[in-house]
This record gives sequence, C-alpha cells and structure tokens, in this order.
Amino acid sequence: MSTALHGKFIEVPKPSLRELSEHVGCPLEEEAQWRAAAGQVVAQGYASVVALSMGAHGALMVTANGSWRAAALPVKVASTAGASDSFLAGLVSGIASGVALVETFRLAVATASAALLNEGTALCQREDVQGLLPAVRWSAI
Repeated sequence: MSTALHGKFIEVPKPSLRELSEHVGCPLEEEAQWRAAAGQVVAQGYASVVALSMGAHGALMVTANGSWRAAALPVKVASTAGASDSFLAGLVSGIASGVALVETFRLAVATASAALLNEGTALCQREDVQGLLPAVRWSAI
C-alpha cells in the first residue's frame, strides 16, 4: 500500500489490515487503531475513502466525514480465495452505479461474504450476494 500511495492520490484504496499496518509502520490491534490509521490516510490527502477489509473482523470504511464498521457475516467458509478482490468488486460496482457510500460498503461486504461460499477461486454468485445483502449490518463509529 505504501508503494501505491507514495505521493499519489487514490480515491478509494482497499487495504487489508496487514497492508495498512505496514503502511503506518506499527501493529494495529484494536478498532480505535484501525480507524485512526485509515483516518490518517484520508487526512494526509492520499484518499477520499479508505475501505479496510479485516477478514473475520469484518470491514471498516473511513472518510473525512465519518467511519462505519460492518461485522463479518456468519457464513460457511469454503475458501477465502478471492474474498478481498470480491470486496473491491462490490465497492467498484456500487460506486460506478452511483449507490450511496454506506450502501456501497454493504454491497462490498455481501460480495466478499458470497465469495467465501465457493471453493477455490470460483466467483461469487449474484443470488448469493443478493441473499446476503439484507444480513449486512453496519454501525457508525
């Protein structure tokens, strides 16, 4: 992530918790640290939004105007391959469709969760995403 952000603006970077920790140069072990590190990226002008994927910890989205957290959905995990890429695909889809940012965040979480249902590198299915979307709960933090 540090290489990607080096002096550049990226509208919506989507780091993992490990990548964000490496970027800020310290361990990120709790929610306040996750939010502060993502907020630092926004405050430094590198991004408008940071969408942080955190595996079993769910996801976090931070802007200059607020922060939102979604818990990981309780799904039967067949494989984690592609979940992060699917999260990003949900973000891009929502943004490109003009969906409100918080709804885009929900879509990203549902898309990543749907990817977990498939073995190997199989893509998530639209029906799974639509079925999981109502279960995505977020809270402002």
